[in-house]
Amino acid sequence: MKKNKLSQHNENTIKIALAGILNSGKSTLFNNLTKGNTMVGNFPGATVKEHKGAFKVEDKNFELIDLPGIYSLSPISEEQKITNKFIRKEVPNSSYDFVINIIDATNITQSLRFTLELLSITKKVVVFISKTDLAKKEGIEIDYNKISQMLGVGVKPIVSNDKKATNQIKQHLLSYYQKFNKQEDTKIEVTDFNSEEIYKKADEIHKKAIKKRKTGFSDKIDRVILNKYLSIPIFFLSMFLIFWFAISFGGLFIEVFDKTGEYLFINLPAVGLDIINSPLIINSIIAGIGKGLQTLATFIPVLFFLFMTMALLKAIGYMSRLATIADKFMRVIGLPGSAFIPLLLGFGCTVPAVYGARTLTSKRDKYLTIFMAPFMSCGARLPVYMLFCAYVFKENSALIVFALYIVGIFMAILTGLLLKKTLFKGQQKPFITVLPVYILPKITSVLKETGTQTKNFIKGAGKFVIVAVTLLATLESIDINFKAVNDKNNSVLADIGKNINVIFEPMGIDNALQANTSIQQKNNWEASVALFSGLFAKEAIIATLNSLYYSDDKPNLVAKNSIKPGHYIMNELEEGYECIDLNPWNAISESLENIPNEFIGILTFDLLGLNDLEDPEKALEDVNANFGNEISKRFNFHSAFAYLLFILMYFPCLVVVAAARNEMGGFFTFIMILYTTLLAWSIATLYYQIASATFNAIYVGIAASILILMYIALRVLSNKEIVINKLKD
Repeated sequence: MKKNKLSQHNENTIKIALAGILNSGKSTLFNNLTKGNTMVGNFPGATVKEHKGAFKVEDKNFELIDLPGIYSLSPISEEQKITNKFIRKEVPNSSYDFVINIIDATNITQSLRFTLELLSITKKVVVFISKTDLAKKEGIEIDYNKISQMLGVGVKPIVSNDKKATNQIKQHLLSYYQKFNKQEDTKIEVTDFNSEEIYKKADEIHKKAIKKRKTGFSDKIDRVILNKYLSIPIFFLSMFLIFWFAISFGGLFIEVFDKTGEYLFINLPAVGLDIINSPLIINSIIAGIGKGLQTLATFIPVLFFLFMTMALLKAIGYMSRLATIADKFMRVIGLPGSAFIPLLLGFGCTVPAVYGARTLTSKRDKYLTIFMAPFMSCGARLPVYMLFCAYVFKENSALIVFALYIVGIFMAILTGLLLKKTLFKGQQKPFITVLPVYILPKITSVLKETGTQTKNFIKGAGKFVIVAVTLLATLESIDINFKAVNDKNNSVLADIGKNINVIFEPMGIDNALQANTSIQQKNNWEASVALFSGLFAKEAIIATLNSLYYSDDKPNLVAKNSIKPGHYIMNELEEGYECIDLNPWNAISESLENIPNEFIGILTFDLLGLNDLEDPEKALEDVNANFGNEISKRFNFHSAFAYLLFILMYFPCLVVVAAARNEMGGFFTFIMILYTTLLAWSIATLYYQIASATFNAIYVGIAASILILMYIALRVLSNKEIVINKLKD
């Protein structure tokens, strides 16, 4: 980002506002004109991003303000309000000399309506018609002189991504400035941008200036894709492929990022601290920060491939078709069709599901989708399901996992139906989309957008994740006297688990122990602590249970005759050396070598990993050999299923929380955490108390009361001014 040239501009700088509908080619022109000399901030008093760029024509300095892409100047969404006020010069520092309006040649009518709205506010407008090359391929003929005559402004055809034409466009801008500089603008007050007059005028221009000579390539494809009978099966096939690509290919690199993160953020700092003989408490805190950075790193590949998939579909022109088809059945739960893709992605990972919701223009729709996403059973929960399938459910494994996925979907739908009547109540906005022509995307543009989205995730969610994970990791590493401990049983986190275990008693967490006379311990507090570990990532529950049930396990040791160059010895024990391998290649080589085999594995299209259910014990071969016996002693059928119900629905992992906070702020994220966790406890408790023989009317009453109070609280909150204001678009 270059700020120096922008900061040198003064009152003699020629300021141009760049306006147009979504996907009109506006941003492409902006990038070609400014060539990276840009600055990004927020419009005054708003969260909408403001992009400014600078360029020079002869001896004149130009500043270009890229306004948000919108379909109408009606002040409904925040983007529309900002654009409306900016054009009226009612936003601080919103002065401009004239407006460039980009019209999409493949979507003339919609673009013309926006142009007419623009001209109803200011006459200092020049129209550039983009994508003329695509229009020609689609058989669309445009009479530019007729459009110019009927609009009363200059009209020029351009190809936004043609860098050779950039200099010619700059000369056009210079001549238009000289023209507009000599005329006074007439300010017109318009309140109804949806007037029949604007629609009639746009249709009239279209009829007189636009001719379609043949059936275009896009029309031919849409006859199949949007066919009455074929659209639904093609839709679900497309969803399957999107899900498969984003989750499976992203998953190929998770272990590489995990091991690299461990090497850079945990192992190297540990060696440095050992060299300077740092106190154990400092070591624990630094290790916690390293764990946070490592956790963040593991989400980068999946999110990168998700953002790439979304950018690719958007560039091709298929995203709007998917949303159009899904809209029919998503309306039942109060969401537009574009919400379907984020929810589907939730089956792989909730983080991309949350970020996928940013494509929704309405805050109400966006927040409702984010609230529903955690109930889609993500891939990280499946190893936990398999653990209990192997040692508790056994021959009922497939049925249990299927039931958990169905419960998750049902709870998501129930959440949608509940919240659209309470917290996110309001008039459902009409779903408006434009079906752009199909094009071959530019790989550089797709990668650039993917990189930007990934960088925003790291910057936005990273801070919260690192702080939260550091705190939990530190609590797991110190005792109540703030002294470092090696045994997790003696940590602060373990003490918390022991004290709050009573909260989980109604869902049967201790029942199997109390009924088993062969075990002296009657408090399954380890299962409570494991739920805290699930805040890092749900699969961490397995490792926590394994380590707590067998806290006397020795660290991985290297035999004294097996020390290699690059090994740094941390501790010398009778059984061998506790070492850290400082060779970076050794840290990631095994992960890289596994990629080809994993690539072959993803071709089985087993997105949910359900093939592992054929032999769940084999899938958990890295778990302690005696772990299965311990699980079967501490859980029975109903307590295990109640425990899994809670894991399915409770507090999302910290990266999800960070993503949600980044997208909808701390207020609604806090409500989401309370809602999901209280709902999880109530449902798990009701299941256990009703399904098992140990029915306790008090526990059932408490669970039912919580559900009723949650409904009342959501109804009350929906009428509070703070909620109403935060939901305004």
